[in-house]
Amino acid sequence: MKLKINSMATTRPFEVTLNVSGSVKVKDKLRFDTLKELNAGEVFQSGIEVQSSEEGFDIVVTVYTSQQEKANKIALLFVGRMLDVLSIKLNVPLFVSLHSDWKYVRKTNQKVVLQKQDFQSSFQFSRLIDDNYATFLRGLSWYRKALYTEDPYDKYFAFWLSIEVIANKFNPNKENCRDPKTGRHKGSICNIWECFKHLWGESSNWEIIRGQDRWIDENAEIRNKIGHGTFSVDIRSVDEVLQKLDLLRQVSYKFLLDWARKEFHIDLDEN
Repeated sequence: MKLKINSMATTRPFEVTLNVSGSVKVKDKLRFDTLKELNAGEVFQSGIEVQSSEEGFDIVVTVYTSQQEKANKIALLFVGRMLDVLSIKLNVPLFVSLHSDWKYVRKTNQKVVLQKQDFQSSFQFSRLIDDNYATFLRGLSWYRKALYTEDPYDKYFAFWLSIEVIANKFNPNKENCRDPKTGRHKGSICNIWECFKHLWGESSNWEIIRGQDRWIDENAEIRNKIGHGTFSVDIRSVDEVLQKLDLLRQVSYKFLLDWARKEFHIDLDEN
């Protein structure tokens, strides 16, 4: 008698534990289900467990896959998107790792106490954005990276990209960025300018950087030097970046919040 083995790979559940570091905590162990969609048309419930840890919290997510080696990757993607939303809602750095011995958090006397609703709403919003406006979620991802990275150049680059990727995708006045003679697009500087005008009007009324009509060009130049590896690594250059970082962070944060509110009618800072 021959034993028949189904050649089709069997999808089965895997429980993956991820460690999140940040100035956050949960008081009680939380359990809930949330919708998950990784492929178009494939939607299912995923069980979530969250409990406090020394570095922040541990989150256990149920992943359905036919290949064990994919379970960690799927979990990191799924939870990472939620953390992108949660991080900007709280405006605190959150770092996720597969390794429980990884240390990130600086010592602090304050921690944000998270409730079940914080996680549920962040999962819900990350899925909504991923379905309709994946680029915006990418902008949030760059913002979260900027918050947790320690390298000033990486931090600067990530804050800038959180603005740039959204402006390049969603500029509502793209024709204004087309050269009338050549027909060529003027690039990301023009896209950002048009998006700032879309949100805040003329430069004399811009939030945070009111009247600074050279701000985009000057910061874009630094971004290009960092991106192309031509920015000097010396004390003077590092100081120049450090002096501009806090203002860039404020502009990026305000831009992302206002874009979500104006274009998606969602308040990311509702907490």
